[in-house]
Order: sequence, then structure tokens, then C-alpha cells
Amino acid sequence: MNRPLDPHVATLLGALDQTVPAPENATPEMLRAGFGNLMALLHPDAPAGFPGTIRDDVVETGSGPVTIRVYDPAGSTGDDVVVFFHGGGWVLGGLDSAEPAVSALATAMAVRIVSVDYRLAPEHPYPAAYDDCLAVTRSIAASNPGWLGVAGDSAGGNLASAVALAAPANGFTVDAQLLLYPALDPTMGTDSYTEFADGYLLTREAMEFYWASYRGDPAVARDSLTPYRAESLERMPPTVITTAGYDPLRDEGARFAARLVESGVPTTFLPAPSLIHGWADQIDLVPAAAEALRHAAAAFDQTRHRHGSALHTNEGFHADA
Repeated sequence: MNRPLDPHVATLLGALDQTVPAPENATPEMLRAGFGNLMALLHPDAPAGFPGTIRDDVVETGSGPVTIRVYDPAGSTGDDVVVFFHGGGWVLGGLDSAEPAVSALATAMAVRIVSVDYRLAPEHPYPAAYDDCLAVTRSIAASNPGWLGVAGDSAGGNLASAVALAAPANGFTVDAQLLLYPALDPTMGTDSYTEFADGYLLTREAMEFYWASYRGDPAVARDSLTPYRAESLERMPPTVITTAGYDPLRDEGARFAARLVESGVPTTFLPAPSLIHGWADQIDLVPAAAEALRHAAAAFDQTRHRHGSALHTNEGFHADA
């Protein structure tokens, strides 16, 4: 059962609903402009200085160059790396919109994070974003980091899980994944899609638009569109997965966590029952969102430290679900 809606979120909702136009009345450019306004509303103050270095770079892939932003916080050796994929329904967002959450995550974990500016739909439908994310992660894996994690929020959580699932078949290993309220089920058939269809920022109507924009030709869809219904999840890495209580995507996140546990994957499930979708973007204005991100970062960091212990003791992980 959900807790009451967080009062800081309740105060925000009226203003948030006015920033991004309804998909059926807008072009992608209009939606992206609205998303930019949303990010400006959620982060009204100039960002605090990042305690480390930030630089942009490019990874050359078979589909062309992909821009990345590399965060090296104070205390990071660069030996361990997280590759981060931003949210925005595969249509919105980029390196700038991801920066507040990524910088907070990098600081909390004292680990290098590589944020990926993958191609956006509908101009570039599936598998373009997935191909970019896989190619960048493969390139980083080739540098032999001591520990390699993938992470993402919403659509980025979908991409992170798809990359983690595909990694073994592509000749590299992902050591852990952090999925923040991931978008996983294109059928949108869960109860939370009915319960929270409207009124809590992300709507069912918007998700219908995002899935239709991203998936392109349904005939070419594979597990890399979403691992949610993959036949086997047994080769998935240790996972931290979060949800939001007032979110159409709530139930699919919980079900995916349960499937991972059933598949023997060490899994930490962290519901945020009083928050709405996109809470990692709300950390400047909603204290409970900032706390939820700290908890997720700490759990993800635990998988990193356990990995190091396992290498030295030859012991495996234990499930935390």
C-alpha cells in the first residue's frame, strides 16, 4: 500500500503539469522544449560545483560518434566505472538533463560515471538508442575496468537492463545494474497504469506515445527492446531496482524485481511509496527524493564493494530482495 503522497511533491504537481505539453498536441521539438522547462523548474538554483572534474568526449561506434560526459569525483581512481543512460521516454533529455542526478550519484559513490547521449526517437527508433548504449558500454568494458556498472532512470533503466542482458553474448561483463523506476512493459497492462493513468506527471497517454515512438517496427522487436519478458534472466548481474509509489510504471518495476529474484539474481528492491515518476530529477526540491537517491546509490555501491570482496575471497553474492 502506498504512503500518502509526499507534501513537497503535491505542491510541485500543479506547476509540473503545465511544463510539458500533451504528446498528441506537440512535435518532438515542442516536447523537448517543454522538458527543458521542466528541468529548469526542478533545478531553480545554479548547480553547486561538482567536487571533481567533468569533461565531454566522443566514442566512435559503427553507427557514428556518440557523445559522452565523464564525471570523475574527488576520490575516484577511475578503475571502477558506471555507464549511465538518461530518461525521457527515449524521446527527450540528454547530457544536460541527466547532469544533476548523475553528479549526485557520482559524488555519493566516489566513482567515475560516463553519461551517454544516445540517439533519440522518433527520428531514431529502436534499436538506435540501444545500439548506441551497447556500443559505448562495450568500448568502456574493453578498457578493463575493475568493476563495470550500468544505470539509468525510466527509459534509461530500460536501456541499462537491455545492455546488461546482452553483455555476455557481446563478449563483455556488466558487474551490476541500477534501474531507477525503469520503463519495461510496452503492453502497459498492469494495475498501476490504470490507478495512475493521469494526475501524477507521467501519464498513460504519454507512455503510449513514448513506446510507439521508440519501438518502431514491432516485427523487429527483440529482448533488447525490453528484457521484461526475456525467456531467461539468469545471466543478469546483481541488481538494484527502485520504483515510485504514484507512477504508472510502479508495478512493472516490482514484477521485474520479483522475476530477477526468482531467476537467482541478487536483487535489492527499493520502492519509494510516497514519490512520483522522475524522482531522481526532483532531488533539489523534494527531500524524500534526495534521500531515495542516496539509498539507491548506497545499495549500488554495496554491489561494487561485494564484487571486490568476492574477487579476493572467491565468494559469491547473496540476494538482498
